[in-house]
Amino acid sequence: MDIIAIINDDPKMMENSNLAISAISSYLARTYASIEDFDSAVHITLNDGPGIDVVPALIAGKNTSGHSLFKIPAEQGAWINYDPAGQDQRIEQLSLQLGDEFKQAIRLAKWWSRANGSPIPSYEIEGVMSRTFLKWTKMPTPPEALAAFFRDADANKPDKVTGHGKSVIRKAALTAQDALELAAQGDTAGSIECWRCLLGEQFPTIVF
Repeated sequence: MDIIAIINDDPKMMENSNLAISAISSYLARTYASIEDFDSAVHITLNDGPGIDVVPALIAGKNTSGHSLFKIPAEQGAWINYDPAGQDQRIEQLSLQLGDEFKQAIRLAKWWSRANGSPIPSYEIEGVMSRTFLKWTKMPTPPEALAAFFRDADANKPDKVTGHGKSVIRKAALTAQDALELAAQGDTAGSIECWRCLLGEQFPTIVF
């Protein structure tokens, strides 16, 4: 889950988004015991789920439909434009086209990201997933969908992904491909072990 936290215009924060991340982090630390700062969000780890990303945001006008546009943190203290309503609309359109399995694939990719140090911000996962399946007419199985996401993310890495994040994505793409090949060869145990490396020890009980 992502939460957008609107912050007041502050000249210092507008020049350096890291200050906004620090401010949100300090505020959340009063309530939550386990939080972690990233370039684009503050992640809250919850006991009963993968957690929440809190994204600081500055209001940046309206889109053509009249919905709010925002600026959100990027690497090296920068800000980037973000249109959550437009992105939600694209996701809903693809869900109508591909079925609920499309949103399931997004949730699965977010689970992987949070289990591996959040190499891709949640909103970027939505963007990559939308691009990956834009021209598909039917969703593949969840393992195949996740592998396709990794291939696309590896070949066309999002701008907000750091050097370490790129290596995490590359490793995930290779591991997912190994998992698919092992499954095709009838090695179910080997395939499950590959997915467990990607998705954590709770796989496959509550993941697929």
